[in-house]
Amino acid sequence: MQARRPGDAFDGRERTLFDYAEKLTLAPGTMVRADVEAMRAAGFDDGEILEVNQIICYFNYVNRSLNGLGVTTDNDVVGYYAGESSVDRGSHE
Repeated sequence: MQARRPGDAFDGRERTLFDYAEKLTLAPGTMVRADVEAMRAAGFDDGEILEVNQIICYFNYVNRSLNGLGVTTDNDVVGYYAGESSVDRGSHE
């Protein structure tokens, strides 16, 4: 998929969701009632729209906070038990 062209790979409900997420992320001050209405027209109910909105906003907040502090994952090992075997954790797997 080419950069910033989700329409090449997605359509319908998913495309509407990606368009909403992109606008809320890149230009939140330009959001209007029609953006929510487009989500409804694509089949999202009000609870789903609220949940989508909250998830998008949360990820934007967290990413901007971490970027602003210069936090990176360079050389980090991801995972709670990263580097430990099941024996080290006391697992009986």
